[in-house]
Amino acid sequence: MLSGTRSHSRAARRLRMNRPANVLVGALLHAADRRARGLEPTDLEQRLLDLVGAYLPADELAAFGGAYRDAVARGPVDVLPESITAVPPETGYGLEDLRAALPAIEEHVIAQPNVRVVDVTALDEDAQIDDEEFAAALVEYGRGTTILTGAPGRQTPGAGTTAALPVQLRMHAFHCQRESGEATRDEIYWALASGSDGRAKTSHKTREYGATSTGDWHTFDANTFLFNGSVEHYVSCEVQCWEADDSSGGFYNSLRAALGDFAEAALDLSVRIAEAGDNESKKAAGWAAFLAIGAGLLNAILGWLTNDDDLVVERSFGYDRAALVALSARPNREFALLFDGGGGGRHNLFLRTNPIVDTGSGLRYISLDSAGVWGSSGAFPSGSTGHTPALAAYNGKIHCLVRGGGANLNLHWSSFDGNGWCTFTQLSHTSTVAPALAVLGDKLYAVHRGSGATGTLYWNTFDGTRWSTPAAFPSGATDHSPALAALNGKLYCLVRGAGANQTLFINSFDGTRWSGFTALLGGAASPTSPAVAAFGDKLHIVHRGSGTTGTLYWNTFDGTNWSGYTALPSGSTDHAPALAAANGTLHCLVRGAGANRNLHWSRYDGTRWNTFTALNATSPLAPGLGPFHTTLFAAYIS
Repeated sequence: MLSGTRSHSRAARRLRMNRPANVLVGALLHAADRRARGLEPTDLEQRLLDLVGAYLPADELAAFGGAYRDAVARGPVDVLPESITAVPPETGYGLEDLRAALPAIEEHVIAQPNVRVVDVTALDEDAQIDDEEFAAALVEYGRGTTILTGAPGRQTPGAGTTAALPVQLRMHAFHCQRESGEATRDEIYWALASGSDGRAKTSHKTREYGATSTGDWHTFDANTFLFNGSVEHYVSCEVQCWEADDSSGGFYNSLRAALGDFAEAALDLSVRIAEAGDNESKKAAGWAAFLAIGAGLLNAILGWLTNDDDLVVERSFGYDRAALVALSARPNREFALLFDGGGGGRHNLFLRTNPIVDTGSGLRYISLDSAGVWGSSGAFPSGSTGHTPALAAYNGKIHCLVRGGGANLNLHWSSFDGNGWCTFTQLSHTSTVAPALAVLGDKLYAVHRGSGATGTLYWNTFDGTRWSTPAAFPSGATDHSPALAALNGKLYCLVRGAGANQTLFINSFDGTRWSGFTALLGGAASPTSPAVAAFGDKLHIVHRGSGTTGTLYWNTFDGTNWSGYTALPSGSTDHAPALAAANGTLHCLVRGAGANRNLHWSRYDGTRWNTFTALNATSPLAPGLGPFHTTLFAAYIS
């Protein structure tokens, strides 16, 4: 890569043409060289070393670092920006340096012909998204970035006005317009990764579609999704077209893992885009730049893992909310994207969306009476969120705490006194995800993840008059919503680990201090947040398993010992469950799995769980549960 070997290959051309955005590739090599010299890495360098260390042995990475330093000593490196190669080995490269380099990267990336911002609403419903100039640049650069928006310059719907949308971007078919110039017939597969500001992500590779020749059509297997989850305003995607050839099984395993890492990064990027303010042009430039930076690092990793030049072409996409709604209005809810790898082949990829209707805030509630009958749903008089509401009864009222909708990170608070919900009040506390509520003693406690990148957790209290200033937990971090419950004079907080760490952790508060987070016994893990509630004299935990089936697991804690995990006899979800005790029964409420948006309800009477039944209420996300006198309330977005 650095010495010019295979300089005319598609992989080398992609790196060379992407030079300004290869800043993280350079930072990684700089870090590898510094570590080999015994120098302390910066936080950014350590994150890069940890990431790539999952794919490359330490000695091989050190060799790359040495080759990088030798190449820098000889002069400019044609695949790396001087903003990193000019940094001496004694100096680390940190997040502050990356931030300083971003304006120049944004300016360069957005000016490239292989980068486009497309107003979908300005196109005819059957018009192609990619024009001829972009198609030519796609061949020249070997990759492209497209930001699809509802209207450049139009502001995203205001904070607190929109609920998350359930979005499916389904891989429908591809048409081989020109096969590669190789002697054998092409065997094509697609590698996919995506993440949204609704904290949903998808990553996988398709099966191989063999014997592909010019003119052939292939329909993807059912339920092959580029993305399937909730979107508040933004979803970021990476799509790669590969020719199978002779790649090893080990490479495919590494490819899947790398796509998973990219999906996590795409999720984080989509969240950050949502927090980037109202300048849509600058937001699009930043979005395109970050996608180019991430794709550059991904391509470098994949290039190190295989000697075969089998990546035909790759594209990064950003879709905003208005674009998704507009694409859903096209005939058959279908649109085409071009993948032209020059001599590697040319294909048209056809995606289809689910019906996407922007319904506004959609914050609703439904209640269960003491006779076990669910009433009709009602709408909150104000407020909105793209996350799960938190509920808890305190001081004669049931309280609801939500994270604001859209780019509004502030927490908002409302209460119900038996007659009606009051208007939501915006608090000064901010979070990227939903908070949690519970009562201990004479106070209402709230726990939330902060809005920073570290995932720090904060807690504060409400005494019936005012909220206290949030205090940071002494340890622990998460990218997901915490869960909170009180038992026998202690408050228990459960979280799912940060980043790729799916381990579940528990912490307890005795009214004075937190004990510190420890992993649950048995190594319990989940891709989503857990749920916790006190019932009888035990703490009950329900969480989604770490597998792909969405199976729910249940465990209890008596203050000393855990009972061990048991799978619930029915029910599955792709989201976090909700748990609450009311009228001598423990209740579990989940949003259905996959495209099933119905809320499903099960009860535990102290002996057994009954079968989940569907309610006449639908949501794209997990609901919240909380008791109030003899009534159980569920809050959700519709």
